[in-house]
Amino acid sequence: MSDNIATLTQEDLAGVIDLLKLRAVQFCMFVMAIVGAEKMERIMLQAIATAKRLAHDVVAALVCFFADLRASERQGVNFMAEIIKVAKQNP
Repeated sequence: MSDNIATLTQEDLAGVIDLLKLRAVQFCMFVMAIVGAEKMERIMLQAIATAKRLAHDVVAALVCFFADLRASERQGVNFMAEIIKVAKQNP
């Protein structure tokens, strides 16, 4: 994943970070509309703590996923075509 981030210019990375900030605010507002401000804050803080604990496992899983994806593509497997095919078989 850090390989992908390294390909971004500083300007592009700043733009991505700005979008992530906006999405986080939007999601908080959505949750707050459903459960109220206090519960939204508890949910978000719990989510942040959980994400920090799981970050290592998630990064490792993503690295494996993308490695498998690249290996499949090198073997001529169109990963997205396979996903679409399976989705159509299992509506």
